[in-house]
Amino acid sequence: MRDCPEGYKDPNYKDDPDMRTGELFRFCVGRKFTIRGFDRYGYIELQVDDDPAVKRKFGLNWIWVEPQFVELISKTRRRVDRPDNGLGWREDFLKSERESAGESKRVRREKRAIRSQ
Repeated sequence: MRDCPEGYKDPNYKDDPDMRTGELFRFCVGRKFTIRGFDRYGYIELQVDDDPAVKRKFGLNWIWVEPQFVELISKTRRRVDRPDNGLGWREDFLKSERESAGESKRVRREKRAIRSQ
């Protein structure tokens, strides 16, 4: 993480005592983390408790940060675990979009069903 949002840079930022968001962001600047994913708004998901110092000071934590605050150091060739049925991140994303739009499940037409004209 190369930088943090402007509001969190100020050491006098009024943090929620339970969350300590500003302090956590400032502490993470300059440290290396693995990108765990992306949310629907394009924010990068980092599991910051991978770093022992962060875990010791803040416990278990994940943060979502805008891409401009992150610098890619290296790519991994590790394969992401996905189901073997051909579904994966795209199906997960589409499912969450349907749920947020109020649809609860996917409706599929049977293979040999006749369409009405």
